[in-house]
Amino acid sequence: MNNLQKIYIIFFMTLKKHKDNFFIPFLKFFERIDISPSMLTIISFILGIVSIFFLFTNKIIFIILILLHLLLDGLDGSLARYQKKVSKIWGDIDYYSDHIVLICLIIASAFILKEKQIPILLLILIIINNFVYVFFNQKYEIIAIRMVYVIIAIFSLFFANLITLFLSIINFLIIVYRMLFSYRN
Repeated sequence: MNNLQKIYIIFFMTLKKHKDNFFIPFLKFFERIDISPSMLTIISFILGIVSIFFLFTNKIIFIILILLHLLLDGLDGSLARYQKKVSKIWGDIDYYSDHIVLICLIIASAFILKEKQIPILLLILIIINNFVYVFFNQKYEIIAIRMVYVIIAIFSLFFANLITLFLSIINFLIIVYRMLFSYRN
């Protein structure tokens, strides 16, 4: 492992620790009302799927629900670490449920945008991202990569123009960096 990889891993672990510390009031609240990390994962998934239905009818409710989905998605892992209930199975369920929501969001965006190419580009980026993750057995994902995808999808709904394309290109460059970084292992 080279120095850049060590710095990246230290940064990732430090960021995760700070995120967990930031969420402590929420974690204590969830523990007090007996909410488990797996329950948060399920609630997050349901919010993500339900939000997509509002994509067609009420974009404000869609944005609120998708942001709640992302918040709970960030909290479930923190809650698992806080309660010392980290589980490989639920970690995988969380990972795949997030991607199901994301792919459904992009497909729904494609129906709304019809002729525009942004949803197709996003879907390609997700496929590349997942290929890199699986093929190169990357242990640490790019921080908040799903948040980047969702932000790009939201921008594409309201501003399907150069801003969205610019964000997509930045995301693609991050994925290329990740691929190169993984290849060195």
